[in-house]
Amino acid sequence: MSEEKYRATRETYRKSIRGYVKSLRNHMQERCRTNKSYLARGIRCKFASLQELLDYITVDMEVADPRGLQCHRIDSLKDYEKGNLEFLTKHGHRVKHVNEIPDLRRRVKELEAVIWSMCPV
Repeated sequence: MSEEKYRATRETYRKSIRGYVKSLRNHMQERCRTNKSYLARGIRCKFASLQELLDYITVDMEVADPRGLQCHRIDSLKDYEKGNLEFLTKHGHRVKHVNEIPDLRRRVKELEAVIWSMCPV
């Protein structure tokens, strides 16, 4: 296969629903392996395979076509797992994050208080 044909085939796959979900799963796994914040909180991608994630999105969540939508963890302190994902437009995702900031700060303060209470003085 020529380089040009290979690139065209790869680009076509990326634009497919399966290709989009594969890219999404790869990004989830990469963030869980390299993002210091995710590592510190022990956040993982609990979808064992591409097919499991694809079935969850298209069958269980009934999202016919997730392309053009952004994946969002409902509870940012939990893993990428069933029941903790939703797909939003770019605008909806941004609004969601703006509204979550006060709640997240409150939860962080609560966790810090627990940690400090366990430290000997």
